[in-house]
This record gives sequence, structure tokens and C-alpha cells, in this order.
Amino acid sequence: MQQHGKIIRFHSISLMVQQELIKKSIIYLKKLRQEKIDISVSPFCYLNSWSDSLGNIKLRLLNKEKLKIKEFLIFLKEIIKIGYNHNLSILENNKKLDKLYKYVIVSWCSRDSFDKYGRYYDNYLNVNEKKKYHWFLISTDNFIPKTLQQNISIIYKPKNNFNIFYLIKIFLKNIIAFGFFTKSFIHYFNYSSNFRENIGNIFYKKYRNTRINLLILFENQPLQNEIINTAKKINSKNKTMGYLHCFPWPLQTDLIYKNNKLDKLYVSSATQKRILYNNFLWPQKKIKLISSLRYFKKKKKKIIYFYHLTIGILSLVLKFYLFF
Repeated sequence: MQQHGKIIRFHSISLMVQQELIKKSIIYLKKLRQEKIDISVSPFCYLNSWSDSLGNIKLRLLNKEKLKIKEFLIFLKEIIKIGYNHNLSILENNKKLDKLYKYVIVSWCSRDSFDKYGRYYDNYLNVNEKKKYHWFLISTDNFIPKTLQQNISIIYKPKNNFNIFYLIKIFLKNIIAFGFFTKSFIHYFNYSSNFRENIGNIFYKKYRNTRINLLILFENQPLQNEIINTAKKINSKNKTMGYLHCFPWPLQTDLIYKNNKLDKLYVSSATQKRILYNNFLWPQKKIKLISSLRYFKKKKKKIIYFYHLTIGILSLVLKFYLFF
């Protein structure tokens, strides 16, 4: 799951061009679905306008932009970085999942998420590690607190080092599964696909014998959809809920509906809800409007401006100064 970075130049294009890009994106995804590509998890189908990624490169191509060296380096990096996924691990104190947990919450964590006692606080949901939740956390910096609560599991890399043999292993595995340089091979032989597949496997092993209510921070990212798909694979009756925690960003082609196995998507903006079902094909019944969990409303303070009185005082001071 990526964090929102600097919004690149798609935010400055005209409304007409944006509408045309949305149409092209929908057609592109429809075509890939017909070709048996899982568009919910392919990074080439995550058509975001705000980060350097495979989906962003595809969006630029749909916009008839010429690719530069930078884009080719991004593609090369996505292949080489597979070698860093060889030791993805799960850390937990209690391997047995307590049936008393009301929800499994999938979120991010980093060093700043924990206090000195190892207690976790989620800045996206504005909630601490309440015992009725089980937290499935993905570390963004591989930090592990000295003490860990029993209702927390952390996905991390014990050593963030490169393993050439793992890269070769995944290369051969994808050739056997899809053939060399086929469309499926291109969509799935990359760091993003390998990362989300590994986490999906860890999630499956953790919850395979459990009925769960899943709540996940949702931006329609391949990793998020992998976890949602896995939850439904474990048990089709598992409830899956997503929370779109971000402030709306320009050109949301990454939010186009992909037959998501999400039961309910919670949003905190009536405009966002309307855009999702009017422009991005989301079924209206799947979207629920709630108050923001991440941001709180601040009461407006009454401000009294003594404008004329201030001007009058300044005028008297100035006249007094000039008199001398």
C-alpha cells in the first residue's frame, strides 16, 4: 500500500482531457478483463495520477505522452526490487486468533505509530489498539517495537537486503505460469505483484480457519484488493469493508470500479460518493457516507474585527509622530 506523494501534472490538464482519459481508462480495463487479466490486482491497472508507478506510466500512455528514460527506469526498478521480497515475515505474540475480536483491521505502521511502551495508534482511523480489534499491520519502515500486544500482527522484513536467487526463482515461476513476455507475464512479474501476492499468502495462513469482518484502508490499490479477495476466498460470507480515508485528489482514475469484492465502501464526502457512482462505475448501494474518521471538524471561532477603531488609533499615532 503506497502513501500519497506529490501530485504530478495530471492535476493541471483540462476537464475535457480528464473526461477523455476516464473513458479511455474504462475501455482499457474492460479489454484487459476480457483477456483474463485480474484488473483488481495488476499494478498496470492501478491508474493513479499522483505517483511514479506502473499504473501512472500506463495512464501517460493513454494520454498519448512519450515515455522518457525515467519511466523505463521505473519499470526496471519494479523488476529488480522483487529480490527484496524474499524474507517478508509476520511478527505476533499470539498465533491463535481470539474469536472475541469484532474486526480485523488492515492498516499501516511505522516507528511513529508506537509510543515508548509499544502501544499502537492508527492515525488514519484515529483509534488505538482496542482489544476488540485484531490489527494486521504492514510496516513501511520495518520497525518493530520492543513489546507487542497480543491483538497485533506486523508484516515486515527482518533484513531489507537483495536476494538474486529469489528474483531468479520468481522469474522462472512466472515463465512456467504465463510463458515468456506474454501479457500476463508483464502484468504479474514485478515487485508490486510479488509483494501483494506474498502478503495475501500470509493473510490467508493467518485467518484461513476464521470467520472475520474485515476493515481495510482503501484506495483501490492492488495490495488492498488482494487482501479483500483473500478474505472472500477464505469464506465467501466474510464481510469486507473499505474506508476511503484520503482527501479527494485530482483525476481519480485509480478508483474506477473493478468488480471489487468489497461489500461496503465508506466515504466521508457526498461529492466523492457522487463521483464514484457517476464517473467510476461504482454501484451506489456499495457506498456509504459517514463522518470522517481521520479528520475532525473544528468549531469556527467568532472573530471581531475592530477595523475602524484600529485605523483611528494608528492615524492619531502617525499625526502625533509627525507633529514632532
